[in-house]
Amino acid sequence: MFIGSIAVVVILLIVIGLMSSGSLSGSTNSSYITEAKKVQALMSNLGSEGLYYYTQGNESFSGIDMKYFLRSRFAPELMVPTSNMDKDDWDGWPTIDKGEELDADNDGELDSPYTGPYIKLGGTAGDEMRIIVTPVDNGKHAGLFLLKKKENSIPEDYVNILEKTLANDPAYVGG
Repeated sequence: MFIGSIAVVVILLIVIGLMSSGSLSGSTNSSYITEAKKVQALMSNLGSEGLYYYTQGNESFSGIDMKYFLRSRFAPELMVPTSNMDKDDWDGWPTIDKGEELDADNDGELDSPYTGPYIKLGGTAGDEMRIIVTPVDNGKHAGLFLLKKKENSIPEDYVNILEKTLANDPAYVGG
């Protein structure tokens, strides 16, 4: 029993040593992990709010868009009510239902410039990453789009950690 407890202590010391020496570049990356988990929680809450919208007599996601989230005061500290976003400046530009209010030219893409509200990530991503929600598949689904400015100063480590964090969420579909 004494030898077993010594073995457990030795194993714990080895694990602690490996964790401290193999950490993700110290405190900077741990703050990135924290921010990425906050983004994951925000995306999850957006999805939950979308389901609430669906079940409150709508039985469709056709009317869910960023104006709905603005009216319902969803994440008001992160919501930016007006925008002037050009699709040429952003990766991940939303593909939406043809004929929707936000698709005047009926090409299946969010109109550019996009003048409606968006949610900014803040933190490390600053105003260079944004979230837009719009109906897809004729209102069968609500699409949550995470856009990243093409020319940005977001650290690559943060982007990688965010992608890995979101990829571990079974509800997340994207790249």
